Amino acid sequence: MVIAVIATEYEPTIIGGLGIVATRLSEALAARGHEVIVLTRGSSRHIEEIRKRHLRVFRYPRESQYFSKRTQTFYADPILKHLKKMNIRPDLIHLHSVQGDQLAEAMARYYGISTMYTCHSLLAQETIQSSFARRMEQRQCHIIERSDAIISPSRWQALLLTSQYPTAAEKIFVVPNGTRVTRNPRIWNDRSMQHILFVGRLIRSKCALETITAISTLRKIDRNVHLDLIGQGGRDYTALLHKETARLHLTPHVQFLGSLSHKDVLKRMQRTGIVVVPSRNESFGLVALEAMGTGTPLVATRAGGLSDFVSNDTASIITNVTAQDISKAIQHVWNHPDQTLKRRYLGYSLAKQYSWEEIARSYEKVGTGKGDLFKPQIESEGHIE
Repeated sequence: MVIAVIATEYEPTIIGGLGIVATRLSEALAARGHEVIVLTRGSSRHIEEIRKRHLRVFRYPRESQYFSKRTQTFYADPILKHLKKMNIRPDLIHLHSVQGDQLAEAMARYYGISTMYTCHSLLAQETIQSSFARRMEQRQCHIIERSDAIISPSRWQALLLTSQYPTAAEKIFVVPNGTRVTRNPRIWNDRSMQHILFVGRLIRSKCALETITAISTLRKIDRNVHLDLIGQGGRDYTALLHKETARLHLTPHVQFLGSLSHKDVLKRMQRTGIVVVPSRNESFGLVALEAMGTGTPLVATRAGGLSDFVSNDTASIITNVTAQDISKAIQHVWNHPDQTLKRRYLGYSLAKQYSWEEIARSYEKVGTGKGDLFKPQIESEGHIE
């Protein structure tokens, strides 16, 4: 099968989970013998092409006839012309990014093929209310209506999709994201449990502010506690985080690392003491799964998609997203070393089940019409007020 993958993010240009999934899943599908054609953004003035076995990546220049930075849109006609010139004829479209809506629709019409849309997050759930955000939400709605199959990474998000788009219920499938477990015995070495790591966008729902406040409490117990934050966010919220860090006299003990490559993030996880995921909602929660895959102690909520794989058996659970409860959950890791080690082993074993090869098999079933449709059930877990 020839699969055309449309994504704004692809390694090495990865901002968050979407880019990780688009990259690793495309590689896994190619490894299984499919011809995968990735259409993504590039930084050069010319189209860049990278070839590997069964995998071709085309990076189209931003702010060009191929992609508009202002409207965040892949332009269909010039990209279609390029594909025809390259003699590429896909059998299936796999859309990851809303920015590829016009391109996917034009390709589906021209080649007479189906579109499979991986919905990484529901824009209707975002708190940003700008006119641009509303337009992007409308575009996502159009994608959901027009796609032949919609893949949600968790049951929680699938329930949201079915409640907001009931007419799409008959084409929703749940396929989780995957991870690569660290195959290195050194991950079980003793770590400094005072070293805490936060990975994610610096937005209110990820609760970096509450985590910083928790560090202030923890340092009253242990002066060696320090926090690293990986990720970027909006100017106002980021400024608030720096201001609060200074107010609490934590500047020497809280490090803002900005965006790092996915490889560097995993390396830091392997060396850190605790990964904290204090989110109020997550469509999946890839950071938590990756922490398990590196054998790192996990402190997390069970909000949203996290409830599919995070439990008291694999993590110290944050029951309410307050600085006090984050602090308590971290102290539980410190005070119960035997239970923490057991959770690390169980989490590592669980992460092995989320291999990209297995995830690729599930996508194959959806793409060939053999996947199992999501059957909604009334559930209350996975949401935190």
